Amino acid sequence: MIRRRRGFTLIELLVVIAIIAVLISLLLPAVQAAREAARRSQCRNNLKQIGIAAMNYHDVNQCFPPAFSLLLGSAQYPEYCLCPGGCFPAVANVHTWSERLLPFLEANTVYDRICMNGPIFAPANLTTVGSACYTQLNSGSCSACGPNRPAAAIIPVFLCPSSPRNTNPFKEVSLASFETCPCLNGGIYPNYYAGASDYTAVSCYCCGARTVYNNSVGPCDPQAVGNCGFREGVLNWNFLRPGTAVVSIESITDGTSTTIFCSELAGRPDLWQKGVKKTAANFAAWPAGEGGITIPVNFGGCWGCMDNGWAELWGSSFDGTQASNGTTACIINCTNQAKLGLYSFHPGSCGLLMCDGSAHMISENISLITFCRLITFKGHSAVTDSF
Repeated sequence: MIRRRRGFTLIELLVVIAIIAVLISLLLPAVQAAREAARRSQCRNNLKQIGIAAMNYHDVNQCFPPAFSLLLGSAQYPEYCLCPGGCFPAVANVHTWSERLLPFLEANTVYDRICMNGPIFAPANLTTVGSACYTQLNSGSCSACGPNRPAAAIIPVFLCPSSPRNTNPFKEVSLASFETCPCLNGGIYPNYYAGASDYTAVSCYCCGARTVYNNSVGPCDPQAVGNCGFREGVLNWNFLRPGTAVVSIESITDGTSTTIFCSELAGRPDLWQKGVKKTAANFAAWPAGEGGITIPVNFGGCWGCMDNGWAELWGSSFDGTQASNGTTACIINCTNQAKLGLYSFHPGSCGLLMCDGSAHMISENISLITFCRLITFKGHSAVTDSF
């Protein structure tokens, strides 16, 4: 008697495959959500580590670090330009708040390689104009874009795990308005390699965002400073030079728990608008910089970049394609274009570090009025909304 072996029919096999496909489709979003929750937790932990470093810096120096140092002609921090016959403006001796936190972030090896007598992005290769290469510690190698310099070091705590990035370190475009020397390369300091950072200072709210704020709050608070309120954040344009002041906890009269220390601005130097990565051809026209100098559309994005400390928030259109026109302003998750707003790859939220060391993921739909009040540290404007 012959026994037949019975297997799956084609229909049964297709049914099983269909059931497996349905189960996978149900399970995949949950897996992705779990992964994003883990990445969000890591991002908040990064911010908390930065907060602890800032507090330790404050304990040692009795103040928070300056947003950036921009020193010219000081005996302690000399200007840095070796053009034949001198030049003006000199190449500024630029250093950032992120650098000064390195010893408190277990990055002493990188910090010890930084020479404060020369800018973090040194050197330029001056052989084309008859001078030798710079030889300071920051040079790393005798080339205009040598990748061995400390500015190119990758600091894990400055990287959000949700942020997509093709290269790190990347080649940073120099900010023409402060890194210039007329006898070099047509007046622009050479590009340099830089280690990425997804976290930035928040210097102030400005331009379109300021106009929207002023139009919304009505008459100015008589105790407020400046144009309808004190607009500067803790990491504002404070320089380590005579006559300028950094911020201490005692000077934060609006409360440390409701004052921003730093925040997410992820994905640079790539340009993102509403979750879509743009190519160079899609870059929006960027307005002229300080002094009428046109600067790159999406400069910055590294822990050694001056733009990581000189970070105004102008606000953008809600599609992220242009600066705010002053009647409406999006300030979170519309674009990561320089100066236009904050940006995060966590759906619907963005990370903030407050001056008391607490880290928060705030909604991208937070009121612009509330957010502007979180920026200022002595604006005499209470934050009453939950954020």
